Amino acid sequence: MNPQAKMIIGLLLAMSFSSASWAESLVSPPVFSKGGPTGGTVTCRIFQFAPTVGEPLRALAIYTNASAAPLPLIFNTCNVSAGLRQNENCSYGARIAGNLSHTCVFISAGGAGAQYTGSIEIQDSQFNVLEHEAMRIVP
Repeated sequence: MNPQAKMIIGLLLAMSFSSASWAESLVSPPVFSKGGPTGGTVTCRIFQFAPTVGEPLRALAIYTNASAAPLPLIFNTCNVSAGLRQNENCSYGARIAGNLSHTCVFISAGGAGAQYTGSIEIQDSQFNVLEHEAMRIVP
């Protein structure tokens, strides 16, 4: 195969893989609530830092190690239909569900250049942060 054909095939492959990576997913590691503080919350915080227009969000949820169903959210400032624009942030949270591990999940609908970062926090009833972990990008 000649060098030009190899270059064109490589470029087409790179373009096809890059379009698949536009959607971005963030997942936190499991964070334990350390006894399930009464009135405590688990909070997921998201920040969009790339210069791009907002894209709809596919999913945001909080799971525990005790159930496959997500916890009911008690607050959600994330605009699911419009997504986040550059330098916008949002958060969503749920009540602590006992002495369980909690995991945040955030999935964007995609969009060229969307880049997110996030964290999970376990807070007591006085909003003191007991645990804090960074969310990680999932390909």
